[in-house]
Amino acid sequence: MIQPVNFDDFAFALGDVGEDNHNCPYSFEGLHALFNHLESQEKETESTITFDPWIIASQYKEYDNLTDYNREHDTNFETLKEFMESNFAIPLKPSDSFITNH
Repeated sequence: MIQPVNFDDFAFALGDVGEDNHNCPYSFEGLHALFNHLESQEKETESTITFDPWIIASQYKEYDNLTDYNREHDTNFETLKEFMESNFAIPLKPSDSFITNH
């Protein structure tokens, strides 16, 4: 049984995966970008993604900037472009934030 998920369903469900079930791990821009990425991935691969907000939240993390990522992962990327040469990222405009799978 498959039920389509729209953006509102997606955002509401991911809002319940935070530490206190009300602390969404993504910004509003991040939610939109991740939702669009997953929809595009379904179209490109012609497959259906099983919507499990806990799995999505464990696979994708939003960082405020590259400095935060470098600090957490003990790396020294200087630009997001450099990071994206060897890693997946969804840049979030107009900020320095991005989402990556980890």
